[in-house]
Amino acid sequence: MENLKLILDSYSITSSPREIFDILVAGHEKGHCFLWQSFTDHRTIFNIQSFELDDARKHIKVTFLSDGHEVDPSALAYIKLPFRESIFKGRILQVKKNVLSIAVPTEMHLREFRESLRLQFPPGEKAAFIRPSIAGVKEGQLSTLKVILKDVSQKGLGLYVSESNIHLFRTNQILELMGLDSTDLQVPILGKVVWFRRLQTHDLRGFGYGVGVKMFSLIPEAVLGKIDAPPQRSPSQELIDLELLSPDFHRELQGQVKTTMLKMKQRPALAKYLRELEVVRGEDEYVLEHINVLSVVCTFMARSMNWISDASMEKFIYASYLHDAPLFKFPRLVRIKNMRDFERVKDHLTPDERLAFLSAPEAAAALANQDSAAPPDVAQMLFLQKELPNGEGVFRKSFTKIPPLAALFIVAHDLTDEVMTNANWDMAEWHKRCRKLYVGGHFTKIMDALEKTKITFKKK
Repeated sequence: MENLKLILDSYSITSSPREIFDILVAGHEKGHCFLWQSFTDHRTIFNIQSFELDDARKHIKVTFLSDGHEVDPSALAYIKLPFRESIFKGRILQVKKNVLSIAVPTEMHLREFRESLRLQFPPGEKAAFIRPSIAGVKEGQLSTLKVILKDVSQKGLGLYVSESNIHLFRTNQILELMGLDSTDLQVPILGKVVWFRRLQTHDLRGFGYGVGVKMFSLIPEAVLGKIDAPPQRSPSQELIDLELLSPDFHRELQGQVKTTMLKMKQRPALAKYLRELEVVRGEDEYVLEHINVLSVVCTFMARSMNWISDASMEKFIYASYLHDAPLFKFPRLVRIKNMRDFERVKDHLTPDERLAFLSAPEAAAALANQDSAAPPDVAQMLFLQKELPNGEGVFRKSFTKIPPLAALFIVAHDLTDEVMTNANWDMAEWHKRCRKLYVGGHFTKIMDALEKTKITFKKK
């Protein structure tokens, strides 16, 4: 018994009914199970022929081979499964010849063979975004699927998949991991399905299959850290909490957002994209948060420059909502900050994605030009949104005479990316780093005004 205690102490313990059930299903399917009973002076061991869970999952039916020894119904039975070397003990409910019934355990000892931490989540709490690889289908035509994430380590995924999509997750199927929950991967990671099976549970909203995926390369620890991080306030709410804008001014901004959005929804040229934004919002909160933060940052900068008015606020809100509209069909592209980022990841993008990113400024400007009621200067702001005074923007040209509002929008977008992607952002540090980039014309004036502002602008 002392040796048994030492063995069990080397295991982790789970009391999760769902995890116990999943282990029982996975374990007995692999075969090579055995049970034993321990007594003061000896131990009896029996090989298990079959292992079944009853429909109600209240007991386990075990058929075993006997070498002449008998099972003692008054003693506990211990069972070892090959899946993660799981061990559990159970109270014997009934014995008939070489068949016995054991109560489903309330806890189980198991070993973790993964080389990195395995994070587990309640069903439906986290999601994975997967793009299957299908023979004969061009890369640009493949859709990204949202599936429920059961668990994840650096080397593998446990997924819940619906019956309508399980044909894409058969054993040996090659997959691309595009993102985990709200964290998009700039470079997708390849993996292979190593097992799949039907689940005997009915509380997963139609996701009736379990799937195991082995990754070909490690999922970055930083990505796992983000998905396991406790819930945080949204970046836009954090900006509001910093009191960059007075409560009255913030209410004025919110009112202007509602008014501008109402106008935009009534314009046929824009309504389609705003509907797409609502769809994207349900799958990727980053896109709308990016817009919200950009609206606040633009307003903050315009106040620093004494350029604020109802007309300028409408322009910034209009531009914030439309600047990425051509990318709503490819939401992960919104996270690409600039051409340097694009060059780093472009080989991992589809031809359609590369074209969409490079043509987005011109396409967004075209939307504004199609809208006869668009505020003045907005089309120009959208066209120039990813340009830089040193000529390293999308169009690879030196724009030495970028208009004032377009220049402010470019700088505001840079600071917005800093707020959205740097967990410890600080405007002073950002300003120090970007001061040499935004020089000449209105850029110098904007950077000077930001340097003189007396508002502490950094993450608390």
